[in-house]
Parts: sequence; C-alpha cells; structure tokens
Amino acid sequence: MARISRFSPWQTPRDQLERLFVAREPILDDLVERALLAATTESRLNTLLVGPRGAGKTHLLAMLYYRLQDATRENTHLQVARLPEDPLTITSYPRLLAAIAKALTPDRSLELDADSIELALDQTAATNGPIVVLLENLDEIFTQIGVDGQHKLRHYLQTSNSLLLIATTSVLDRQMSVQDTPFYQFFSVIRLQPLSVAEAQQMLLKLADAHRDNLLAEYLQGDQVAKRLEIVSHLAGSHPRIWSIFSDVMTTGSLQHISELLYASFDDLTPYYRDRLMSLTPQQRLVVNELATVEHPLHVDEIAKRAQLDPRSTARTVRELKDAGWIEPVNTEWLHLLDGRRTYYELSEPLTRLAFQAKEAIGQPVDLIVNFLSVWFDPEELAQWSGDDDYLERVRTAWDDDNALLLTRWLSRLPASKASDEHLLGQADDALQQVQDGDAQALMALPSQVRIALEKRCQDPSLDDAMVSVRRDLHSAAMEYMGWVPHEPQSAQWIARAESLAAVSGQPRDYALWAQWLARGWRFDQTEAVANLIDNAVWRLDTQNTLSVAYRSAGLYDDAMTLDEQTLVDCKRILGSDHHDTITSRNNLALDYRLAGRLDEAITLRRHALTDLECTLGPRHPDTLSFRNNLTVEYWSAGRLGEAIALGDRTLADCEHILGLCHPTTLSSRNNLAIAYRSAGQPHAAIVLDEQTLSDCERILGPDHPYTLSSRNNLAYDYWSAGRLDEAIALDEQTLTCRERVLGPDHPDTIQSRHNLEAAHEAKLAAN
Repeated sequence: MARISRFSPWQTPRDQLERLFVAREPILDDLVERALLAATTESRLNTLLVGPRGAGKTHLLAMLYYRLQDATRENTHLQVARLPEDPLTITSYPRLLAAIAKALTPDRSLELDADSIELALDQTAATNGPIVVLLENLDEIFTQIGVDGQHKLRHYLQTSNSLLLIATTSVLDRQMSVQDTPFYQFFSVIRLQPLSVAEAQQMLLKLADAHRDNLLAEYLQGDQVAKRLEIVSHLAGSHPRIWSIFSDVMTTGSLQHISELLYASFDDLTPYYRDRLMSLTPQQRLVVNELATVEHPLHVDEIAKRAQLDPRSTARTVRELKDAGWIEPVNTEWLHLLDGRRTYYELSEPLTRLAFQAKEAIGQPVDLIVNFLSVWFDPEELAQWSGDDDYLERVRTAWDDDNALLLTRWLSRLPASKASDEHLLGQADDALQQVQDGDAQALMALPSQVRIALEKRCQDPSLDDAMVSVRRDLHSAAMEYMGWVPHEPQSAQWIARAESLAAVSGQPRDYALWAQWLARGWRFDQTEAVANLIDNAVWRLDTQNTLSVAYRSAGLYDDAMTLDEQTLVDCKRILGSDHHDTITSRNNLALDYRLAGRLDEAITLRRHALTDLECTLGPRHPDTLSFRNNLTVEYWSAGRLGEAIALGDRTLADCEHILGLCHPTTLSSRNNLAIAYRSAGQPHAAIVLDEQTLSDCERILGPDHPYTLSSRNNLAYDYWSAGRLDEAIALDEQTLTCRERVLGPDHPDTIQSRHNLEAAHEAKLAAN
C-alpha cells in the first residue's frame, strides 16, 4: 500500500504526491513560471501562499520543489533551497541566511555573520543562478528573527537579486498586514481557496485508489455523495487535510472506530487553533468567539451587541480579522438583495470552532464530530453500530432534536430524512418570501447550513421557478408535521404564507395549497371561497378531496360523504376512472362508507379501486400498497378477520421491503394488522406489533403527532385486552393529556380517550 503522510507531505513519495494533487495545478504552474522568470530576468516576484492548516500549502510547495529540481537538471540557471517545515532553529536573521546556505550545500560550514553569508549567497547566485527559497510558516520565522531581523531581510532582498522567496503562512498576521511593518505589501499574496465539492470528490477518489479502498471508491460515486460533501464542507471547511481525515471513516466498514478516529484527528488540531487564537488581541478573540458560537453570519453591529463592545472599535477589529484571513464576508447568491451598508461575516475556517467546542465539551462528545456523523450516515446505517457509544447516542438525539440538521438533510434530499418543526420551516418560507420581495436580510438569520441548502435547491436548473417549488415543499413538510387539526396561531401564519405564495405565482396549484391550509385550519367557508377562485378543474377537484379529509378530521362525517360522492362523480367525468385523483376520491368515499357502517359498500368500492391500481400502477406501487392497507381495515371492520390478517401480513411485508421500516404506510400497515390480531382474540401478537409502531412513531413523527397518539391509544387497548391494566391506564392517561392539549377537550378523539381511561379504571376495580 502507498505510504501517504497526512501531516507531512515531504514524507510521501513523489509519485503519490503527483497522483493526489488536485485543484492547485494553475497555482503550481504560476509559481513555476515565476521561478523560471527569475532565472532569465531581473524579475523577483516574491510570493506568499496563505491558507489555513490543511489547505495543501506543503503539498503545493513539495510539488514546486520537484518541478524546479527537474528544471535544474535540464540546465536551467536556477538553484532551490528548501528550508525545514518547522523552523525551530531559525531564531535570528543570520541563522535564516545560514539555513538557506546549508540547504544549498549541506556540508558547508559558515560563521553566523550576516554580512559574510550574504556575500556567499551573492557569489553562488552569480555563478549558479538565483536561489529560489522555499519557506514554510513564514509568520513563525518573522516572530523568531524579530523586527530588526525583518528589516535586515527586507533590505537584503531590495539590494540583491540573489533570492526569490516563495513562502507559506497560515494567516496574514500583523507582521505582514500592518502598514508600519517591514514586509507590509511586499509579497504577491496567493490565498489557497477551499476545494469545491467536485474537487473534494476527485481527491477522495484518488485517496481511495491510493489506499486500494474499493468500498470507499464505490461509495464516493453514489448519487447522494455530492449532497453530503456540500453539507460537510460547510461544517468543517473544505481543505485537503480535512477530506483526508474524513476519508478514513466515510464508509460503514470503519463504523466500529468512527468516533475514536475522528476524535483523535481533531484532538491533534485543537492545540493549533488554541495557539492561533492566543496570538490575537483580546478584542479580536471576542469577535472570533461570537462567530464561532453562532449558527449564522453576523454583521458588525450584531457582533458588537453580542460581545458588548464599542461598535466603532468592533468595525476596526473586524477589518483586521478580515485582512488577516480569520473571517470573510458571507458568500450568497442573493448578495445583491442585502443592505449594502451592512456586510455579514463568518469564519474563514469553520474548524476554528474546535478550540471553543473542546473547551466546552469536557467529557462530552464534540459537536463537530456529531454533526459529521449525522450528515454522512443515515439512521439505518448507524443502526449497525454495536456497543455503547456516547457519539451514537448524541447522533440519535440530533436526528430527533436538531432542527437545523433535520431541515438541511431534508432540503438536501438525503435518505430517511424528515423536516424539522414547523417553526424553522416557517422561518425558511418567510425568508424566501422576502427574497421574492427583494430583501435577503431574513435569510441571514437562518442557520448557515439551512441557508446554503436552500440556495442549492433554489438554483435547480430543472425547475422553471425553483424558489416557488421549494416553498411548496416547505409547506408540504409543515402540513405533514402539523396534521389535520388547527394549531393556532401557527395555522393562521401558514394560511397567510400560502396566500402570499399564491399571489406571487398566480398558479392554480398554489391556490389549492392556500385552500388546503384553510381546510386544515377548519375554516371551511373560506376554503370553499378560495376553491371557487381556482380555474383549473384538476386542482379544484384536488381541493375538494382535501376538504373532505378536513371534514372527517373535524368529525363532520356526513359533510365529508356528501362532498366525496359529488367529487367522485366529477372526477370520473372530467379526469376518467384511472386518474390518480379519481382513485383518491374513491378511497375517500370508501372511508366515509366505513365510518357510516356501510361496510359492504366500502369493501366493494375499495376492491374495485385496488384492481384498477394494480392494473395501472402495479401491485407493488406505494399507492397500491396504501389501498391494500385500507382494504385490510374494511375487512376487520366487517368482521372478516381471516381475510384481514392474511391481507395485512402480506401488505406489511411488502411495505417493509419496498417502502422501508419508517414509512408512514408501513407504520399504518403494522397498526392495522395489530388491530386484526386483537379483534381475532390474539392480543399478544397485537402487542408486539403495536409496541414497535409506537416506538417508531415517537422517534420519527414525534410524541404529539396524530399517528403517535393513535398508536399509543391502540397499544393501551392491547394491554387492556391482555389484562395488563396498569400499563393500559398509564398509556391512556398520557394519550388523553396529549389529545386535550393538541386537539382540545371536545374533539371526538379526546372524548374517546377519556372513555378508554374510564373503562380501564373500571376494569381494574372489577379485577380487584
């Protein structure tokens, strides 16, 4: 296997460095040209490469060294002096000159006299050509030789053409950026930019090839990889060393040691960032701290307010940090929509947060590692992780509670993703609405990872109006989160947002979206009024289907049946019997018949619809599975329990295989099969299914989601049927409390929960 040093490229064979070299080719070509120009002219374009630790400075310098060595072997009138990567012994100006001379002639012994060494260097340059000096960590060298040494070096470089300096530094500190310092504006500065996602992917593929890691190579070519790289690049920066660190744990083959590997790698970096922070002034550290501990960019006034600093001195400090490369103005596609008098800043190196996180996370998982694991792996992948691990537990918590992470994953369309709570969804929709109105200020208040994911989605070239499409998706996610019962004032807020979206787009589907929010808010007269504004038959019928669901959620079953009967007639006439909306209408009407006790009609209608679906969509299509699941309900409602269990078993197996364990239809199928078992006098089989359903609903949908409330209610009934009355009472009490809070005291489901609890208490009294 190839020998590759992540921290010392000089220890890696040249052929491996060549193979792993990405993105910096234009810079390398430019540096070679500058050196060759010095060999034939008096031009000395002294160059400073600026980039954070891990940006590839040493790799680039090593490539330059080898290219120049090749040139000297081809009789180019040039010499190359490579100084040590860690300039520990360069403690004075004479020692700097001696190090250059020693790099040219290792066996040569010189007195530490600056004048005599300068003369010797001039003589060898006159004979063998100018000396290209490759220096790393120039900021450390300048600190060690002091201001007096810097003045002497500047004087020598200006009075002699013997040397061409090509140096590196992690940050353009005060020794090179302040006007009264010797090397102010002396160097031609090249800043090494982070790798793009495509460049990072290319580098990782090269690493996989070098390590003969076929699993990683295959993984990196998957459809989802670029999306994950985009998110991780924001979390940790996108410099080569970071990707090299992450490459060790990017496949599930390393799962057993993921947290240990990442922790060890980042633990090595933490002292570096702490040392760099200590080189700043106290006020500079305060500004960096504010940007490191907040999730979104800040402008100067916000920084001053948060850090309790004077705004004028803060503005000066921000300029200093920007010039030194610590912070940078935020980059957004909507920069032109921001107030030109305000500039928003974020950290140039996201890994600076390590210094602060490590300090706060004593004995606890480091947030950066948790964030990486939460983005790179999916829940089902990390479910394979065995053993007791703090990081795994934190990742699971993040998948449940970290709303910014959840929304970022969902916007990026990563597998097994669910949107976050409606509050952040609403903030995102409000921000996009303001962008449509010509103002991007609200966008800057969103967590940066959410903002970046929104920007990516809104740039989708496959969509005519990507921003409107993203807003529709946000509304759909909020509807799934909130369900079919009003939540005030949230329902009113979403109705207003939907009205604004319809006004912006003018599309019938967005008027239908507005009507759907009104229906979910049980504002039925207003729903019908908006439906009358829809001049498209398909979307008007879609709105009628939506309204019938809302009627049922409000307990208005007769209104739902009347509307569904008319909607089914309209759908058949306008759309045809096989159209999706017609099938949906038939499904809704079958449900109405079931609720009204007209079970034979419900089963007949459902079976006809299922036959149509199997012919048009196929027996394993998600819609077909959903209808088959509903037919299971009709069978056990009609007392045809053998048919219900047989169909339910088959449907659940297909749902788990095709849709996954966490899909809503899978959860519903498991629930319905449990009811069939319970009705058939097999409560223990029902308990096994319902316990799994409740656990999944609480984890995926949250404790107050309607599916979760229904699942908890069903499990309580199972316990009651099995004689486990204390457990049944505890669950009934929890369900009643939630339904009173979510649905209100007079909702039919709340009344049913109250009745169930009373029945359980009576059964316990009777048993005693």
